[in-house]
Amino acid sequence: MTTDHSILPRGLEFKLSTGGTGFVGEYIGGGGQGSVYGVDCSGRKLALKWYHSNVPLIDVTLRSRIVRMIRQGAPDQNFVWPLALVEIPGKASFGYVMPLISSDRRALQDMFVQPPKRFDLTLATRAAACLAIATSFQNLHATGYCYQDINFGGFFVDPQRGSIQICDADNIAVDGVQGGVYGTRKFMAPEVLRREAIPSTRTDLYSMAVLYFYMIFNWHPLDGKRELDYATIDQAAEMDLYGRNPLFIFDVNNKSNGPVPKKHDWVVARWKAMPEGLRSLFTRVFTTGLMRPETRPLESEWRGALDQLQDSVIACEACGFEHGVDRVMVGSGHSCVTCQAILALPPLLSSGNEPVLLKARRKIFEYQLATGFIFNDAAPLASVESHPRDASILGLLNTQPSAWSVSTVENKPMRIEPGKTVRIIDGLTIDFGERRARVSNADTTITNLK
Repeated sequence: MTTDHSILPRGLEFKLSTGGTGFVGEYIGGGGQGSVYGVDCSGRKLALKWYHSNVPLIDVTLRSRIVRMIRQGAPDQNFVWPLALVEIPGKASFGYVMPLISSDRRALQDMFVQPPKRFDLTLATRAAACLAIATSFQNLHATGYCYQDINFGGFFVDPQRGSIQICDADNIAVDGVQGGVYGTRKFMAPEVLRREAIPSTRTDLYSMAVLYFYMIFNWHPLDGKRELDYATIDQAAEMDLYGRNPLFIFDVNNKSNGPVPKKHDWVVARWKAMPEGLRSLFTRVFTTGLMRPETRPLESEWRGALDQLQDSVIACEACGFEHGVDRVMVGSGHSCVTCQAILALPPLLSSGNEPVLLKARRKIFEYQLATGFIFNDAAPLASVESHPRDASILGLLNTQPSAWSVSTVENKPMRIEPGKTVRIIDGLTIDFGERRARVSNADTTITNLK
């Protein structure tokens, strides 16, 4: 198989299935399937993926899958989706044009390589990236597609904001229909690795969870003590560890694959520092979900837990280790899992669900005070604002169209009109209309902000 990118010379003209022409530009990269070039299509800068001539012969449904995707359109803006087929006179193969990867993105796989190429993300940014992936795959699955091959290579991430782009769209197939791939071995669901099932939305749910675990813990969820028992991790070992006898590193009912002191200390610390709700999802997918695909958490469950995590991260002031705050941590004394120093928590807003950390510029939504399941396009109830003359003083800005009823611990009633702000003080109770919530862990000075 050739990967010679000189097969498409710069300036070569090609035709688009949607009409019009384009011209080949610079070579961007290549692999086993083909090569990618920058192209110009009537002034629009795009990317062209051109397949090696043997690929369509092996993957006989490839062209029809891409034609279907072009006709149906992208599930959301995060997918680097095929826009038009490309034909070149005299060439036996074909390709397609797609958007270019944004210049502010880094390949996700570079989070897991050796320095100096490796880059790191804060815990909140990791959670934001996982949340974006969960949302996009919920949108993909809702259209009747499955991705089939979730792994590091399919994602690019903005290291500052956690926004993502998802490439390799040609791996996508209709759910329940055999596509062109089975997946990447350490990401495959056990039943796919054993060739007892083809990739589907349910196997995507497993592969997504592996990806989330890697992104949050820098580790594979099934790599515990048993992995160290093998001298070499070959295909037979992988089949045992990830296919026939998979076992979660944090399985409380079977600790034979548990973490090993010194080898897994950082992974154990991060696990202890995670909100209980997120840990329960990982436990479910990597215990009962290993053999019972129908029990794997859905995207909506991950979205709620990841949304809660990204807005609840605090770092220990003594050692810098990051934690995800939840009601369990608040109730247990909130000490650092690595150095045992007391964690300095910001003010909290509680209504019976997980506490909402009141940090500057944060927007607060009704679902965060209720079920935790994200409602798309929900309008915020409030935002946390800093006082213009003293950034240490925080207030809640009413972003709703109706007034709030507010009372203090002294039962002093107040009415906060839309667009007005009330200072965050300990014991403040706010009636948002659908929800009532109470502030704790704040100072006790009663002052309105103007």
